[in-house]
Amino acid sequence: MQKTALILGATGLVGSHLLYRLLESDAYSKVIILVREVLAIKHEKLVQVAVNFEHLLDYADYFKQADTVFCTLGTTIKQAKTKENFEKVDFHYPLQAALLTEKAGKKFLLISSMGASVNASVFYNRVKGNLEAQLQNLDLNLFVFRPSLLLGKRKEFRLGERITMIILKFLPFLFVWKWAKYKPIQAQDVAKAMYLVSLQDKIGKYLYLSDEIQKISK
Repeated sequence: MQKTALILGATGLVGSHLLYRLLESDAYSKVIILVREVLAIKHEKLVQVAVNFEHLLDYADYFKQADTVFCTLGTTIKQAKTKENFEKVDFHYPLQAALLTEKAGKKFLLISSMGASVNASVFYNRVKGNLEAQLQNLDLNLFVFRPSLLLGKRKEFRLGERITMIILKFLPFLFVWKWAKYKPIQAQDVAKAMYLVSLQDKIGKYLYLSDEIQKISK
């Protein structure tokens, strides 16, 4: 039986790769994406829904239609401008999506971050950790992915990512053994791992660190 997928964050680095993989998949016959603005993409499987994320509860019916909900929402402090705006995108919206998924009784796959912890000193990691903690209290099949630094083509230039790519090229031995989980990972590999995990008949709550994500994608 073919499935229906719902994606929040389909325009992001991981989300865009995930979208194309789902559209090409024989396992999914329908892909619904919730977006701020409709994308210039046409596909017989694709259903685009322009939404106001401040009122995500108004779109509960789309969560009921889906078999699997993928949440790849995420921003940066630089893009969000304020901590409040950052928390909206990286905490409040994903939490609302998870609550809707719980109510619909569906599977929820989330992109978090390496270092996510409620006790983290870094604001970014603390927000991610708070979200994960909230999701652990929900009654849903939960699959959390914690990738290390994401690599891929972005619209904006990121110096840190460029430096890391150079290190990977010339000093790959730095990311072995216990340091393997810190090795930067291609966004397309994260998307592939999320897709493959979504096809598994697992129930419960699971956490995948970056090195595990890399292994699954291979």
